[in-house]
Amino acid sequence: MFVILVGNIATGKSTFCKNLKKNDRYIVCPDNYSGDKREIREKIINEIEYGIKNYKHVILDAPSLTKKHRSKLLYFARNNHRTIVFDFGAGNANSLNRKINENPELSENEWTDIHNENLRDYEEPSIDEGFDRIIKKNNSF
Repeated sequence: MFVILVGNIATGKSTFCKNLKKNDRYIVCPDNYSGDKREIREKIINEIEYGIKNYKHVILDAPSLTKKHRSKLLYFARNNHRTIVFDFGAGNANSLNRKINENPELSENEWTDIHNENLRDYEEPSIDEGFDRIIKKNNSF
């Protein structure tokens, strides 16, 4: 199964992953990679392909905000892998404030700019995109 987590920064995607039991799950998180966008994208693709070959479940812990981006991810679900989306939503002031308070590596203005750009880009996932199931995650952030 290929699981795609969708949502703005600080909406609970990584927290969700940390709370999962690790057996038979392979979690791909772009936050763990460094380099330019192209290098990071290549690392993500390699990790997803590795996970699909070697694990029962692969979870992508990344914003995946747009339909265009998610359509590229569906390529990995070929060969009868079910694809499930957990939608954590576009985020709000609470999630932004949590990110600002917990991650001082960027300034408040930088986090706000990233958050607002993601808000503009967010497109709610739909079954019409080709997913087997979409689960809305309500979080307390």
